[in-house]
Amino acid sequence: PFKGSWIEFTTDISNVMYAYIDRKKKLPVTTLLRAIGYESDKDILSIFDMANEVKATKTNLRRLLGTKLAARVVRTWNEDFVDEETGEVVTIPRTDVLIEREEILEEKHIDLIVDNGIKTILIHKEDTSQIDYSIIFNTLQKDPANSEKQAIEYIYFQLRSTAPPDDETARQALDKLFFSEKRYDLGEVGRYRINRKLNLNIPMETRVLTKEDIISIIKH
Repeated sequence: PFKGSWIEFTTDISNVMYAYIDRKKKLPVTTLLRAIGYESDKDILSIFDMANEVKATKTNLRRLLGTKLAARVVRTWNEDFVDEETGEVVTIPRTDVLIEREEILEEKHIDLIVDNGIKTILIHKEDTSQIDYSIIFNTLQKDPANSEKQAIEYIYFQLRSTAPPDDETARQALDKLFFSEKRYDLGEVGRYRINRKLNLNIPMETRVLTKEDIISIIKH
């Protein structure tokens, strides 16, 4: 960039894709995708058209016994607690992984899925052309986050080596890196070259990174 932090996308020997910030801080690209709004495994897999979504009824699940899950089965809920300093009731989103991705769907999973109110599950597509995107599955396996909040907190910790004081501070730290016109500037040449390289039509006056830029880089 003309001004601001560097971000580089690389793959390792295990076919896992990482983003390096300023050549020092490393995170799985799926963590970055969660942090910019593609929160769930479903959101990420949908970008690359890598999985089939199936309604989680007992009948459907029995038909799918023996198939492999493309995404974690996650239960989410909100938990309230009282802030001791202010006395205010604070709501915190919680997640609980019920079944890991890549597991084979078995009879024992059916009641677990249905009883926890899971509406849909994602299974692998039987399309060999998707092999090009196997790197995304590999990267998801290394991803420490299950939500946008967890992803943003992880990135903040990587940048500052400490936990964020609150969610807003963590989010602002990420925004200032690549999405703030005050802190980041591709320059006209940078925007022109990214558009040309990735066949994008993002306006020349948009000189920060966009979600479209990041997804197109990963696809490339």
